[in-house]
Amino acid sequence: GNSQSTLEVSVEGEPVQIAFNALYLQEALSALDSPVVTLKTSAPDNPGLLTVPGGEDFIHVIMPMHIQDRLPGA
Repeated sequence: GNSQSTLEVSVEGEPVQIAFNALYLQEALSALDSPVVTLKTSAPDNPGLLTVPGGEDFIHVIMPMHIQDRLPGA
C-alpha cells in the first residue's frame, strides 16, 4: 500500500527525493523524547543518519528504499 504524510521541515542544501520504510522510521522515532530530529543524507541511494540536535547519545542509520523516477502525487 501507499501512505503519504506531511511534516514541517527545514532543508539545507539541494533537495533530494528519497523514501524510507515507514515502519523502520517510526521505530527509530519512537525511541526518542525529542520533538525535533535531524535526518542527514547526501543522495537517494545513500543511507540516512537520524540524530537529535544537541544530543550525542542517539545515532540511527536508516537505509533508503528504491523508488522509481517519481512517487505518485509528487
